[in-house]
Amino acid sequence: MKILITGGVGFIGQHLARLLIAQGDEVIALDSLHNQVHLDPEGASAAFPGEVFVGDVSEASAWVNLPDVDAVVHLAAETGTGQSMYEQDRYHRVNVEGTRLAAQWAVAHQAPLMSMSSRAVYGHGGFLCEKHGMGHGEPCCDLARPVASTEGDPHLPVSVYGETKSLGETVAFDIAQGHIPLTVIRPQNVIGPGQALHNPYTGVLAAFLARLREGRPISVYGDGSQTRDFVHVQDLAALISWAIHQHDDVGEPLVLNSGTGERTTFAIG
Repeated sequence: MKILITGGVGFIGQHLARLLIAQGDEVIALDSLHNQVHLDPEGASAAFPGEVFVGDVSEASAWVNLPDVDAVVHLAAETGTGQSMYEQDRYHRVNVEGTRLAAQWAVAHQAPLMSMSSRAVYGHGGFLCEKHGMGHGEPCCDLARPVASTEGDPHLPVSVYGETKSLGETVAFDIAQGHIPLTVIRPQNVIGPGQALHNPYTGVLAAFLARLREGRPISVYGDGSQTRDFVHVQDLAALISWAIHQHDDVGEPLVLNSGTGERTTFAIG
């Protein structure tokens, strides 16, 4: 199969591309090579095991000269909840309009679409309270305890980032459903080799590692009891590869969470 990976020069795309190549597939990438992600765009592009087309997924011109493919993996996105609060237009443009163009291109080329969303669509997620029962969103009281999110949980994003990923899902559903197979994947916090440690919006572990590398102390705000579900990039790549090669239903879209199901606290020591 020949597979287009948007945002393919990023660390998830690189892991996925190497896995697909090892399985006998051919890959190409569409990537803006944004300097917030890539300190060395040329080096990152050269590391991708296939042809790289440079372009912004939110611009129609970026899609014009791409070759036909057998599947599209749409990874390209603006990430980071904090940055999204003051870069709202940029996040809506890339995460919503970019997904719209990706879905339209996939339908026009009759290529199955794997679209990357986020656990951020759930916002605070679900909780179980011995007094008030099951709920979603802001916890009802001090007795509420978090529970794992399921694919059928409501979307209650608490950031512009989460909002744009939710809107991106809706756009993909509306355009692709009934025309091409569609898989939407909502990963937890993705970690692994190749993350951009210089990017402050990569995630908490990358921030910790960057400070350690510079010999600076690690700061944890609060009591360290906050938790994350960290999923390794190779596990996420394996899930995407499975979706590419197994999901061929043009009917109902397939929605998948991607995580370990294990809560890790930030407590140190």
